[in-house]
Amino acid sequence: MCVSGSHSLPFACGVCVLCCSLHSYEWEWEPTVGSVRVGWAGSVKQLAGQRASAEVACAAFGVYAIDVVLSASAVEFSDDVCGALVLSETLGESPSLYL
Repeated sequence: MCVSGSHSLPFACGVCVLCCSLHSYEWEWEPTVGSVRVGWAGSVKQLAGQRASAEVACAAFGVYAIDVVLSASAVEFSDDVCGALVLSETLGESPSLYL
């Protein structure tokens, strides 16, 4: 699965994308079984998987081209300004996923 888009900084609240194997989900940034979350919280770019998370300071002003790629073995959250965050992840093996 691949999601592409753009995001502008500065902003009042972060852009977030959730890929989930559950019909309903209450958002949180902590690693949670059944979901992968990507986005910005203030000036921090974040990627949270089922069992681990990664983040990097990313506060340059401008428009970011973003990509989220979820495969059977990993998730990658990349942009054209601050680079990529990658986690080993198995959620891509799920038969049904919700975006």
